[in-house]
Amino acid sequence: MKTASSPGIKGYVSTLSLLLVISLCACGEKSPPKPGSAPPGAGFLVDEKARAEHGEASELFRRYLEGRPAASAKNCAIEAFQKWGRVPGSVGYVEEALKKIAVTDDLWGKIIDYVYTAYCNEYRKKDAIRLFEGLKNRVTSPRARQIMLFRTGRHRMLSGDRSGARACFQESIRLNADPFYTEHSRFHIYDMENLLIGRRAPDFRVTDIRGNPVTRKGLKGKYIILLFWNSYCAPCSRFISAVKNVQARRKDIPLAVIASGVHDSDIKLSVYAREQGLPWILVSEQNSLIRDINTKLMYAFNAHEIPYLCVIDPAGILRDKIYPDEEARPIEERLEKSLGPATP
Repeated sequence: MKTASSPGIKGYVSTLSLLLVISLCACGEKSPPKPGSAPPGAGFLVDEKARAEHGEASELFRRYLEGRPAASAKNCAIEAFQKWGRVPGSVGYVEEALKKIAVTDDLWGKIIDYVYTAYCNEYRKKDAIRLFEGLKNRVTSPRARQIMLFRTGRHRMLSGDRSGARACFQESIRLNADPFYTEHSRFHIYDMENLLIGRRAPDFRVTDIRGNPVTRKGLKGKYIILLFWNSYCAPCSRFISAVKNVQARRKDIPLAVIASGVHDSDIKLSVYAREQGLPWILVSEQNSLIRDINTKLMYAFNAHEIPYLCVIDPAGILRDKIYPDEEARPIEERLEKSLGPATP
């Protein structure tokens, strides 16, 4: 998942958990795995490069535990978690390392993002959320607590627990330790209150890259797929392919696709669409700092991360919202269901 830069859109990565509640101890009780060795659960170690990365990270963390050099010991730990967050197969290492960090250590605020990413790399977001559920009231770092609350809230929101999600987001806003997570907590509360599936979708009036006006009312009677993306977002390709495939199959219904290019210029969008053969309505939202809900699709539909999809039916009702980190069903299946059964 990709997030945009503040205060507009950021792409990221989102929702974590862990089945065991890690007991956190003071530093130095136990050594991390030896360089190159694979602890239980590190089934993603597939090549020598990954093993080397894990070995380097383990050595850095050992320096942190030994406190040498004292002036940069915490930097060693941060660098270790950065490496583990980059390479799949790191969860076993991360779990062992976390057991050696005291809950009162402010290091948590520096590494929690990398912990989340390590779980995401192994498709274990639910495990990460369980971990955060057990730690969010124990760890004393305000930033770490806010991130755990935000990730837990997002998971609850996507699982349909709106009241639980709202409580997490409100507590995240109250902590206000990191402006990014404070703002995105507000985004999600707005989402739950104003962009409800089964309710009327927001009106919008934008201009496409050819200078033509585009409005929801002007597309009345058609299904609308809104795709928020950009040309250099790698995860967006999965969404683009899904929309192309569904559009090619669903010739039985009137369907318009509006592709909102976040941070992309008109020229970039035009070139990319021509190369990919995308017969879509292209809207450039390059200047994402203009917060006008009437002229910016990204604010009207709360597209605070990309890729992101909304489906609107011919009556103007919001039928689905698909976030980048949802794993419930394949994107094409979700789109097909939102567009209704095919007619012969």
